[in-house]
Amino acid sequence: LAGEMQVYALAEKHITDYRGGFWDFIRLPEGGGYMMPDGDRFHLINPENWFDRTVSADAAGIIITALAINRRIWLYHERGNAALTRHLMLRESQLWNAIDVHEECASIYAALD
Repeated sequence: LAGEMQVYALAEKHITDYRGGFWDFIRLPEGGGYMMPDGDRFHLINPENWFDRTVSADAAGIIITALAINRRIWLYHERGNAALTRHLMLRESQLWNAIDVHEECASIYAALD
């Protein structure tokens, strides 16, 4: 539940004009998955790396989920929870494998750089 709430908070921060809504969970063939907002295209910004593009709902979900997973990894690592850190590192790896073959991989890489 904490990870899901992290996704919503990051969506508010990075998706311009985000006002909440429904999200779908997309399962990956290797395991794990990501959350995808309901809609067609979303304008995302990341002031930390000057990302400013409109992407598909699928790419937006991957970007926001990857950011959330990364933050949770650092949180659990700092708290000394090795098991959850390893688990989330596996989920992050599975997501990056999906990013590598995604049709919008260049935009996803740019958002997460």
